[in-house]
Amino acid sequence: MNHKVHHIWLQGGIPEKYQENYDKWSQYDNKVWSEKELLDLCSDKQVEQYMTIETLINRVNFLKYILLYSEGGIYADLDSYPVQSLYKFFEETEIKGIDKDSLLSIRYPYNTTISSNKFGDYEIILPGRKTMMFYPNGDKPILLDNPILMSLKPKNEFWINLIDWCSKRTNLKAGGLSDTEFLPHEPYGPYGMTDYLFSNYKFPYSQKILVLPTQYLLGCEEPDENMYILHTADGGW
Repeated sequence: MNHKVHHIWLQGGIPEKYQENYDKWSQYDNKVWSEKELLDLCSDKQVEQYMTIETLINRVNFLKYILLYSEGGIYADLDSYPVQSLYKFFEETEIKGIDKDSLLSIRYPYNTTISSNKFGDYEIILPGRKTMMFYPNGDKPILLDNPILMSLKPKNEFWINLIDWCSKRTNLKAGGLSDTEFLPHEPYGPYGMTDYLFSNYKFPYSQKILVLPTQYLLGCEEPDENMYILHTADGGW
């Protein structure tokens, strides 16, 4: 199993406020990648694609997927840090603490009977996010998030296909605003990843994709035995 931890910071050295978080990841062989190093992992076509992306957060989203495809392992924004051993996390076999909003979702992704499969037996691990977003007809979807992403083996086509899927999305405009002005983290951000997963994987768990409730990989305000990573969400990308 690949326990390398990857971070991306395109603006130079790690800011002082994130140094402590970075140090907490060091038990897992972590590295901060530069833009040059990441573009060296890209094909010529992917470099051209990257150069058309306007916002910093969206460029980072794009490069996260390139990195996980090339290297495998764990991607973590620098505004996150582990609070329990990930070695223990990968031995877990049961999803706990599913919230009511998730139970009511039309995109209910959580399987509470994983027939003793360890989390570490999956190929892709993604965090779900609590959401109060509704579709116009009243349906409520689950939204995935991408501050923490896991690809337990390199060269998984999930990530390349995700990039291709997101690059074709055109449903981001609203109120006459451009895509960038409306959703600066899209089309390669959480909405794009959510649409990709649920449009292409009817049974994620049987297809080696593990989606977890928020508290596992994003954390929560109150202490929780199921929280392994805390994401503070203060722009650590």
